[in-house]
Amino acid sequence: MTNPEHKRKSLSTPEPEEPTTQPQSNYVTPRGKKQKPSPPSSADIRTPTIQRSGTSRAYSSRLSTTEHILTERHAEAHDHYERRLDKDDDSILSLTEPLDRKLKGIAEEIIEKAALFMESYLRTVSVNSGESADGMSDAIKPRPDSPMQLSNTPTDPSMSTQRADNTSDNSALLKEKLDEANKWISWTSSSKEKNMYGPIGAFIKYVALVVKEKLTSLADPSSGNGRGCRLVLPSTKSDYNPPDADDTMRIDMGLVGAKINSPVEANNGRVLYYKVIAVLEAKRKGDDDGFRDAFEQLDIYTRQMYQQQHNLRFAWGITVSGTHVRVCHFGPNRAKSSRLMDISKPEGRKAFIKVLVHWSLCEESQLGRDPTMEYLRDLNCWQIACPDEAGSMGEGADVKYYYFTTVSCQADRLFGRHTRCFLATDIRPTAVISDNNPLRPTFVIKDSWAFSKRNASEDTRDEVRSLEKVKVCLLAKAAERDIIIPKIEVGGRVSFMRNGGWIEDNTDTLYGRGKLVTDKAGDVSGLGELAEDNADTVRGPGKLAEDNADDVNEPGEARSDDDLYFRAHRRIVMEPIGEPLRSTTSVAEFVTVVCDVMRCHNAFVNDCGILHRDISPNNILVFRGADGIARGMLIDLDCAIDIDQEKREKREGRVKRKEMTGTLP
Repeated sequence: MTNPEHKRKSLSTPEPEEPTTQPQSNYVTPRGKKQKPSPPSSADIRTPTIQRSGTSRAYSSRLSTTEHILTERHAEAHDHYERRLDKDDDSILSLTEPLDRKLKGIAEEIIEKAALFMESYLRTVSVNSGESADGMSDAIKPRPDSPMQLSNTPTDPSMSTQRADNTSDNSALLKEKLDEANKWISWTSSSKEKNMYGPIGAFIKYVALVVKEKLTSLADPSSGNGRGCRLVLPSTKSDYNPPDADDTMRIDMGLVGAKINSPVEANNGRVLYYKVIAVLEAKRKGDDDGFRDAFEQLDIYTRQMYQQQHNLRFAWGITVSGTHVRVCHFGPNRAKSSRLMDISKPEGRKAFIKVLVHWSLCEESQLGRDPTMEYLRDLNCWQIACPDEAGSMGEGADVKYYYFTTVSCQADRLFGRHTRCFLATDIRPTAVISDNNPLRPTFVIKDSWAFSKRNASEDTRDEVRSLEKVKVCLLAKAAERDIIIPKIEVGGRVSFMRNGGWIEDNTDTLYGRGKLVTDKAGDVSGLGELAEDNADTVRGPGKLAEDNADDVNEPGEARSDDDLYFRAHRRIVMEPIGEPLRSTTSVAEFVTVVCDVMRCHNAFVNDCGILHRDISPNNILVFRGADGIARGMLIDLDCAIDIDQEKREKREGRVKRKEMTGTLP
């Protein structure tokens, strides 16, 4: 089943030099004009296409121009800054600390080495410029209480190199980058914003050089060049519009992950959204207004990352306002920003170095990528792991693999369920997928982050549970009732391997509170009981007022202890594959489809005891069998409730919900 209001996208091979890249595409803009894609890296890579089946749900169909779309997105970004941003939360910085003990030690060594050489060289530059110690600017003057200040600090650059780096091979290049970065460190707001890009990029490249030198010098290459290590590099081009964007906005800089042996000065041009680790947005003024403006633009850019990267679970971003750096984390519910790191001061420079080093050595999952999805380069397709029939992924549970090349539904919002749909097959290809040998999908995989209860066995509003009930109650009667129903193949919560054990993927895991899966049911230990659903636990005033269809659709909101709503990463495999409602070719077909859906809804209530609560054009699909006759099918039971269960809870006095369901027009 596909969502009719989303883009259908065929995927291609990631470029070989970047192991974490995402598929590039020819994107059809809202005006209908195709943008030229980046050339493929080899002749056997297929050029993907996007078939727009309707206007994205991210904006009303009435807003058909790019200008109107951007106006709405800017207004939404301002609202997110006011109501969805938790400021000065440094806890997010610990989320990318390397999990491997050995890599953690290497990271600490790199951080100290990079910070020591930087401070020593900046002090040398100041002394050589003829300034006295008292006349040094705050940007480069060492402070007695700074952790960077060492006794008997050498003033000769070559001595600094030997002391801090133990090698002089890269000293000239390191100094070159620091000379350029110093223009940012000593930045004044009177300068033009475009003059910031080069120095910021030089700072990032300086850290990448130190990371590269350390990892390539290890006696055991696997400890530094293994999976999870990368060079974090800025895009060569700055202030540009990514080719895969659906708007005209220009990002200041994209940060990408490159292989450890990649040249730091490699020309990566205009990096696409599907390839970036994070977007960096800079403003010349270092005040609160500068941060607000930078965050609101970053909000819009990160939305594009979710749309283009189909395996993105959460996203990172960086704002720069003058010499003030903040790291931003975008989860399914809210955004968080760290305290400012003032790179005009030694402690601020070291803090930013620490961020870049951690991003270089952490696991892909810590950067937001889904570890249960893998690109099979030899087959030119993606492999995705799905829970078994018992509804779990973990120790003792079977994991079933599916293969896809097409994304029929993309996540097009910054917050919400981030629903994606993949057209897949459970048969592993035996030859390379190409235009002459296409993948033939038979299933739809729905991947989303739905509001849930922590204990899966108590999650009575789980869509998997509803679909299983529909399958039991209606599958044998479907022909008799003359209805087409969504049939679940497998489904449940997603888990992945971390530190030698399986961990459930949910909002607790995103914020570093996840626990290992303890049993086949997918329950998580040590997280405490979920607060009872009642009027007090539904939308807290001013905290998470839902402002779009995805959020309005959510059932029974459940708060985490820190006032974040708990969501579980859920994956469901279903059949058959449908087409959007707009694919009907006549009034008669349209009426037939709608009548089928009405009968289907009636069967859900009378035979299954399930109330759908979210009937909309988006959730009505057209199925055409071998005879080509159009039939209607009702999908998306995310908001459905078990009528009998609700009645029992009401009799017991446990139902006090005030909810709003349905899809906004």
